[in-house]
Amino acid sequence: MTLSSANNPTSHPQKANPQATAVLNALSEKLKQTLAAQQVEIIDNSWQHAGHVGADPDRVATHLAIQIVSDSFEAMPLIDRHRRLHEVLAPEMSAHIHALELRLFTPAEWEKSKK
Repeated sequence: MTLSSANNPTSHPQKANPQATAVLNALSEKLKQTLAAQQVEIIDNSWQHAGHVGADPDRVATHLAIQIVSDSFEAMPLIDRHRRLHEVLAPEMSAHIHALELRLFTPAEWEKSKK
């Protein structure tokens, strides 16, 4: 499941799930509002872990890759950005998120990374 910066949901062709879409939309909105983010992209990689030991088929959005561009990251070291995200997502981490891959940028860093 991907939520692009334009918030157009797409999904892995074999794993479309309305419950996961709702969870990802809620996460995207929460991150945008909490971090005043200009861009939020969430990719749900949970389908890649189906069948692993301990995997619960009833849990959705367990393995996420999140990319955020926000002015709120200015003058904030990378470790503090990660800590901030874990703080914001604490309820979701205890409920359903098992793994996060984070890419957190200021607008200037984002522009530089595209070159």
